[in-house]
Amino acid sequence: MYVHLRANGYFIEVLGSPFTCFDGMQYGTLLLVDPEEEFFPEEIAKLKRDIDNGLSVIVFADWYNTTVMRKVKFYDENTRQWWMPDTGGANIPALNDLMSLWGMALGDKVYEGDFNIGDHEMYYASGTSIAKFPAEGLVVTDTLKDQGHEVIKGESQAALEVAILGMYQMKPTAEDAGEWAGAPNGGRIVLYGDSNCLDSSHMQKDCYWLLDALLEYTSHNQLAPILEERAINLPLAAHLELPTRMEGKGCR
Repeated sequence: MYVHLRANGYFIEVLGSPFTCFDGMQYGTLLLVDPEEEFFPEEIAKLKRDIDNGLSVIVFADWYNTTVMRKVKFYDENTRQWWMPDTGGANIPALNDLMSLWGMALGDKVYEGDFNIGDHEMYYASGTSIAKFPAEGLVVTDTLKDQGHEVIKGESQAALEVAILGMYQMKPTAEDAGEWAGAPNGGRIVLYGDSNCLDSSHMQKDCYWLLDALLEYTSHNQLAPILEERAINLPLAAHLELPTRMEGKGCR
């Protein structure tokens, strides 16, 4: 991903410090790819100001389901202990803490399958879905396989209209505008439920074209026709309890 973006002329800085340590006014888009760390309250408050004032964010998430995590625990012969993942593919509860400020949330189902966006063949390796999204946002859905159900129950089960991609244009409030008071809009937020298509060590089909299209949207508010054809206004409100953090995670 890094090599691809640099080859396409983007300047990229890898943040090696807390989110409170960078100036959001100096950047166009913040990429959160497969994040596994927690967000401190100060970081969430700071990112809210940045996004409200013009910084865009693209999130490539991954699966998170505590039942699946318990199912895949293993016994380590070296330590003679049972080990359980600290998190799923991504730390969805932490992401939801941040995204809840804009009425967004990711779910705890695990999905897998092939699908198409225009003439692009896509593969969802083990991703989550969008459970909650603003009515003004644009959402792309498709039919996938409920991989979590298969891991837990051993049965294959299809899932219809899984919300895999969401795009939203922020509108800053007057009290939050601050130094950006002259800007007509806040930043743009994009959620995509799977990050494996950006990981060269795990991908089956890359989605670099999608990353390019989403950066064009967040940077210039230009939505690619191939996405515009698929995107619909689909307000999502989570009716089920959202993912919670694993209790007693780590070794047992």
